[in-house]
Amino acid sequence: MPTKSEISGGPPPALSKSIFAFAEPGFHRRPGALGVISKAQRGDHLAEAVRDSTGSLPGCDETTSLRWTHAEFLAVSLSLGENLGRRVVDSAPDSVLVTFVPNSVEYLLLLAASTIAKIGIASLDIGMLQKARSAELESYIQQLRPACIVVSNAEGAAAVDEILQKLQLAQTVKISLDSNLSRATGSDASAWESFMSLCKAAPAEAIASRTEAARHDDPNRTAVIVFTSGTSSGMPKGCLKHVSSIVACVSALRFCRPGSKTESVRIVQTANFRVIAPITIMRAWHDGAMLILSKHPFDVECYLDDVEQERATDLTLIPAQLHAIAASPTLKSRDLSSVETIATGGDIVNSSLIKLGERVFPSAAVFTGHGMSECSGVFQWPYWGGSASIPYHQGVSPVGRPSVGAKVRLVSEEGDIVPIGEIGELHIQHGSVFKGYLRESKDTPEFYTDESGDWFITGDLGVFSESGSGDVYIVGRKKDVVKRAGVSIAPAAIESCLSAYAGSQVSLLHQPCSCCFERIIANRDQT
Repeated sequence: MPTKSEISGGPPPALSKSIFAFAEPGFHRRPGALGVISKAQRGDHLAEAVRDSTGSLPGCDETTSLRWTHAEFLAVSLSLGENLGRRVVDSAPDSVLVTFVPNSVEYLLLLAASTIAKIGIASLDIGMLQKARSAELESYIQQLRPACIVVSNAEGAAAVDEILQKLQLAQTVKISLDSNLSRATGSDASAWESFMSLCKAAPAEAIASRTEAARHDDPNRTAVIVFTSGTSSGMPKGCLKHVSSIVACVSALRFCRPGSKTESVRIVQTANFRVIAPITIMRAWHDGAMLILSKHPFDVECYLDDVEQERATDLTLIPAQLHAIAASPTLKSRDLSSVETIATGGDIVNSSLIKLGERVFPSAAVFTGHGMSECSGVFQWPYWGGSASIPYHQGVSPVGRPSVGAKVRLVSEEGDIVPIGEIGELHIQHGSVFKGYLRESKDTPEFYTDESGDWFITGDLGVFSESGSGDVYIVGRKKDVVKRAGVSIAPAAIESCLSAYAGSQVSLLHQPCSCCFERIIANRDQT
């Protein structure tokens, strides 16, 4: 049995040659089945785009929510991809598309079209268009220097026009989801193209040529740019996710129970400027899953309505959302038996949370996912026998074992690989690791190379199971470690213990202390 905290999941697997080649088979698996439901959009929304691309209207009207089949969604995506490619990419290769749009069918179409037209996509927070955040908006646009920007409405167009004029980016192609920009203040409405105009059916020969080209891509092309939260560095950084890193990530991810015969129905609720949105959507396309676009921001009762009405099978919920659902006054009257899996993460997951998820969704397996803006899909989850089968470490759930193609190690402050059972900083070697930060060289402290290859330093603290099974646990962030009387304390195990005792989420805080450097304080979530 190895004594050092370094483990490999095996040699890298063969991967698809492009993101589109990875996703495409899922669209053809059941082309006539529902592929997307957008709960906040009318059934006749963009119906003309469907008719232009397929020859018939979608089977819903203004009295229902938008419901498209896989075939309808793919047809419009291909037209949009061809038109976007001809309008933007062919004259400006390696360009970037910036979107300020909510979770909607338009967002899904733009994401799919970006893989077809081969344009990098950066989805940003719509709140950035507010006047109070104009300096932030300017900073992001200056960094990205997009060839194309998409906004929802006249107010967004006005905010973007002001910044583009200031930065003298006159060549940027501007697209609005709202075909009527007459209400715009301070913007030239005539300079904005309508989204609908780019969804018009393109010539069949052009689509066929573009589609074939989309099946083969440059593995080093920047496909997605996602910004970190900025909690570690104090400033959000743009992570450049190249084609091969996205393919490696989505190939490794799993969102349904192994061996399940149920057709997967998944809810997309996460803000699309977070990395979890595009990668879960791309994986759903590959799996041929139905995507439900739930209303945003998160509303417990609306969300549970969607789960119940659409018979959702696979959900992704952060701990705070799971606690909010557990507190719903209507929970006992709900039929949630369709739910088979709950993926949770974004924070330390403990045994109390796993058991809470199993109580709320009795038919579901609850599992922990690990992901960062910089990389995801590094770990696989092998514990499908419920909470009793999960090997907890001081009440903390494992994130799994290294995926095929991944290597992980835990390193001390002195740079040595720590013995198994000791805490160290998590370093990762995997195809999903991003290629660097926007406007920065890769020669940064987060990366290093040794005889085995390139490594990424995550900033997470972890520990390996002493059993030698390969189970890996994340016990906190390096920056969150509390120094008390010369001893380094990772918060996760203490938070797990207190959460079990309190029956709710507990977070540890620390204050300066004259006698022992730092004093630990526990804060209980009262929501």
